[in-house]
Amino acid sequence: GAFSIFMGNCTNVASTSFSREGKALYDLKAMPISCDTIVLVKFWHAFMYCIIAVVIAAIYFSAGVALIGFPFTASEVFEVIVKGGVLALLVSLVLVFVEMFIDTFNPKLQWENPIAAFKQNVNAVVSAFISMGVVALFIVLMVFLPRNNLGILLVGLIFTVLAAPLGYLYFRYAVKRIPNM
Repeated sequence: GAFSIFMGNCTNVASTSFSREGKALYDLKAMPISCDTIVLVKFWHAFMYCIIAVVIAAIYFSAGVALIGFPFTASEVFEVIVKGGVLALLVSLVLVFVEMFIDTFNPKLQWENPIAAFKQNVNAVVSAFISMGVVALFIVLMVFLPRNNLGILLVGLIFTVLAAPLGYLYFRYAVKRIPNM
């Protein structure tokens, strides 16, 4: 789960969602597309990397079990993949909302080459440190909470409770902020 969280969120796609548009953001705003749709598409673009990271982690885990020969049954492998994947996606949901909020609040729209939107953007650096901190928090929670379904349920509940209001507040804020960018 921690591997998936790190791999999906340290791509800086969410933290540069509007910055990557640069000067073309004005063209995007001029199109007959509602701000709700723009924000929703940007969210799904960023969250898709998290979903892909979960799939890659599942493939790595399955290959590791098959090649190394750990004594896991197919149902145990499936259970680990599903539980780890769901937890990784819940944590990633919180991170995507936080990182998109950072970029919506402070987009870097003036740059000369597209690489500057990633490499010379403070939002990307801040979000990378936030991602590392949340991964560390996730690991600490998984170590100190009970190592059974109750512990997994508690971690999932914590991040669900964080994600729901964050998502609601972010979408409301972003829809109002886009016209002023």
